[in-house]
Amino acid sequence: MFCFLIQASSVSWSGDKDDCMADVEGKPAVYWTVKRVYDNFAGAEVAVVAPEFDRGGALEELKLDFPALQVLYSHDDNPLSRMIEAVADMDEDSYFVRTNGLNLFFDVEAVKEMAALMNAGDVDCVKFPDDYPVHYTSELYRVASIRTIAGEIDKIAATDSERASFYRVHPRFLFFRLDRYNAVYIEGNLPYSDEFMRRSREVGQMVLKIQRQHLITDKCISAGDLLGYHYEIASKWISDGDRVLDIACGDGFGTEIIAERDVTITGADIDKEAVEEARLRIRPKRDNMNFDVQDVLALTYADSTFDVVLSMETIEHIPGEERYLEEIRRVLRPGGRLVLSTPQNSFGAVPFVGIHLKEYSLDELKSLVSKYFEIEHVIGFKAGRVYFEDDPIGTNTLMVLRKS
Repeated sequence: MFCFLIQASSVSWSGDKDDCMADVEGKPAVYWTVKRVYDNFAGAEVAVVAPEFDRGGALEELKLDFPALQVLYSHDDNPLSRMIEAVADMDEDSYFVRTNGLNLFFDVEAVKEMAALMNAGDVDCVKFPDDYPVHYTSELYRVASIRTIAGEIDKIAATDSERASFYRVHPRFLFFRLDRYNAVYIEGNLPYSDEFMRRSREVGQMVLKIQRQHLITDKCISAGDLLGYHYEIASKWISDGDRVLDIACGDGFGTEIIAERDVTITGADIDKEAVEEARLRIRPKRDNMNFDVQDVLALTYADSTFDVVLSMETIEHIPGEERYLEEIRRVLRPGGRLVLSTPQNSFGAVPFVGIHLKEYSLDELKSLVSKYFEIEHVIGFKAGRVYFEDDPIGTNTLMVLRKS
């Protein structure tokens, strides 16, 4: 019998409404994930695991549609502990499937293949490749192993509490870093059918959005917040006195982070409403930043205006990526740096995120940007803030590029 844990929350890592609660044909997205389990795994035991602060909230309504469903609440800031509590009554040699509430198109056949691996051998964890489109994924854990990995993370916490907090959100990656665990990748079944991809992208357009990053509450988990971390890392390549451009800045969330440095920073975006919001909300706080309405394909700044350009989660939206890079190169001084981030997708699938025109494999992105810049540094984020300096493969790429 299959046991599924579906991770869900009313609040995203950054404090915004979580996408798993977005409306899809009159039901929250997580409803369709639960339904996909019941439709494809007869007799499965299914539990939605959620933070304690969601107790008594909207997730309870799922039980009206699925009477056998358990909805379990615990540990606001520790998803790993939620999982361990949820499987407390399971035998150590048994295993369970974990997926996200937003993964309403998770690969059913791959789950069955992963289960066969767990049944056939002494396997602790099975997952998709790190750069597989995340909305089709899930992973399987041996119960004994998920319990012991928690102890490993406690040891890490003694010297590196921040790293430990990342693993408590995303424990699967630690299994692949420690030799004593037998962790296995499965290839998955891409390419999926055209109809499947069309439908998943259609739903992606309903569900996914640009998060309002300034909605920070006591319910967010910083270890899962990637966009803010992009700016924290980018700050390492910024020097005091630099002139910085944050292109496609949205509501100015990242611009404000960089403005804490001794720099002059301009946030620019094509969205007039976003720029006006940033001017009203952030500009009065500091005198070292301003906001402009700009088209990244036709910037109005003079040549060599900036020392550093930041472009986070932008290139995947741009219909003319070559022109985009040309314009950024033009407004950078010689020796100036571009720090960009974008989803990493090595499988050529139509992006699940409907507003993304293209997602790049690591090799594709390197080939593109090297026409205009020298590549200085590459980070591959596995999920949230988890990355390893010796492994650039992940779900998201951050690159530091230099204009020669």
